[in-house]
Amino acid sequence: MINNELKYNNMTVRLINKGRLFNKNVAIKNVFHKENDIYFELYFYKTNRLLILNSLNICDLLDLDSDRYYKSVKEFYDEYHQVDEDQIGNINLGTNKLLSNLELDIVILMFLAKKCGECTKLKSNLIEEYIFSLIDFSNADRLRYVQGVLLEINPTIANYYNQLNKINSKTPQELYKLLECALKVCRSDGALIYNEKLYLSEFMQALRNEGVNIDGLL
Repeated sequence: MINNELKYNNMTVRLINKGRLFNKNVAIKNVFHKENDIYFELYFYKTNRLLILNSLNICDLLDLDSDRYYKSVKEFYDEYHQVDEDQIGNINLGTNKLLSNLELDIVILMFLAKKCGECTKLKSNLIEEYIFSLIDFSNADRLRYVQGVLLEINPTIANYYNQLNKINSKTPQELYKLLECALKVCRSDGALIYNEKLYLSEFMQALRNEGVNIDGLL
């Protein structure tokens, strides 16, 4: 069953198959970049199936609730990922104080992992390893706890910039280590996509402004 709280939960997409067009009623769960292509995670109401399709198979889209027509995949993708930069989403890091102390690190890393392409298992593993290198969880359920917290975190662009404005709270050594992990996360699925280059460059410039020497990472 699809989540009715999804913004685009009543859409008609025209799919291309063997040169023919087919109208399908779907909900759009996610839209992401992978290997320089755009992919759609679609829930098909008629068959109750959730599928990931390359956007090359999509001609155009219509939002049946707003009557908004998208003549191209790119037009929809740009709107889907457009976020009001004044809107700072709630970041819930649970009740663990040690994890809360890493809000800056987690928001930056999860933003780069989730908003710049697909958040792969490898990206998640890299972020988890980074967290465990900084704090010590004494109980056996530490991995499951952290995984659950990270799964629920979806930083907005505003969250990202809000944390960049706070980097002077960290030492140059801490920031260097954070950038090192951020680069690993973004490079983990191959070549950097445009959004990764954009947000990483802003992060690196912010570090340079704080006097952090990052030349060894480039």
